[in-house]
Amino acid sequence: MRKSPKSRPLHPLDVQTNHIIAMVRAKVERPLRVIKRKFGHVKTRYRGLAKTRTKMFTQFVLGNLFLMRQKLIA
Repeated sequence: MRKSPKSRPLHPLDVQTNHIIAMVRAKVERPLRVIKRKFGHVKTRYRGLAKTRTKMFTQFVLGNLFLMRQKLIA
């Protein structure tokens, strides 16, 4: 994100750039927030790569289902 210099407004081109960055960031960070908050994935325990990969895959699938629950119900 672009910041403005002290005591000066942000340049209009930087405002547009910040808007584009924010749209992309929102699409990425919301599913990660769901996985962390709803499914409790805060730390990864090293039980083996296969188990960790399976757990992460399952959490992402459940996170996607959680985000699409309104469309699935209708």
